[in-house]
Amino acid sequence: MNRANASSGHDDTVDAEFNVFSDAEIVAMETALAAARQGVRGANPLVGAVIIDADGTVLAIGHHRGAGTPHAEADVINRLLGDESFRLRFEEDPVETVGRIDYPTAVILGALTFTIATIGINIVANFVSPAFDFSNVAPRLISWRAGGMLAAVASIFITPWNLFNNPAVIHYTLDVLGSFIGPLYGILIVDYYLVKRQKIVLDDLYTVAPTGSYWYRNGVNYRAVAALLPAALIAVLCVMVPSLDGMANFSWFIGAGLGALFYRLLAR
Repeated sequence: MNRANASSGHDDTVDAEFNVFSDAEIVAMETALAAARQGVRGANPLVGAVIIDADGTVLAIGHHRGAGTPHAEADVINRLLGDESFRLRFEEDPVETVGRIDYPTAVILGALTFTIATIGINIVANFVSPAFDFSNVAPRLISWRAGGMLAAVASIFITPWNLFNNPAVIHYTLDVLGSFIGPLYGILIVDYYLVKRQKIVLDDLYTVAPTGSYWYRNGVNYRAVAALLPAALIAVLCVMVPSLDGMANFSWFIGAGLGALFYRLLAR
C-alpha cells in the first residue's frame, strides 16, 4: 500500500538517480497524491492511499476526507474489502508463510524453529504421557523407557500421515478420542470434588502397595471403569450413528457429563 502526503501542494518527484521505486510504485504514489487533493484542507494534512498488487495493478484508492473521518489507510482498505470481486487470501500455515520469504537465512531460521518446536511438543505430549500409560499397565514388566519406545514404534504403524490426507478421518478420530477422554475428565472431577472432598493422600498417589489409599480392588477402581464404559459408548454412538451427527462435535462434553453423572451415582 502506497501512502502520499499532498500538504505541500505539488508532486514530490524524486530525481531519477535517487529513485528506488518501480514505475508501478511511482504511478501509485502519483495516484495517491491526486486522491489526497480530494480531501478538505484543515488541521489534518491531505493524505491519499493506494493499494496495488504484485503486477502494479491498482486495486483500491482512498483518501482522508477531513476531521472525524477514516484515515486514508482505513478508507482504502474499506474500499478494497467492499469490492465483491476481490477476495483476501489468508495463509494459515506458518510453514507456507515462511516458504514465501525470499531470504534464505530467514527460511533456515524458520525451518529450524519449526523443527525444534515439533520435536519438543511431541516429546512432552506424545512420548512422556504414553510412556507412563504403558508402564502403569504392567509396572513390573514395562519400564518408563520401554513404554516410551512402545509408543514411538506404535505411532509409526498407525501411519498418522494418512490421517492428514483425509479430513473426514481426522474428524472421526478426534471425535472418538474426545468420546473417551471426556468421561475420564468427568470422573476425575467428581471423584476429587464430590467424593474425596478435595482431600488426597499425596504419598499414596505414587505407590502401588495394596495398603495405599488408591489401591481400590486389585489396583483398579471398578466403579470408575463401570462409569467410563457406558459414558464412552454413548458418546461414540453420537459420533458413529448418522442420525446423531449433530451431536458428534459435542462428544467430549457429552462423555464428560455422562461420566460425571454415572460415577456420582455409583460412588455414593
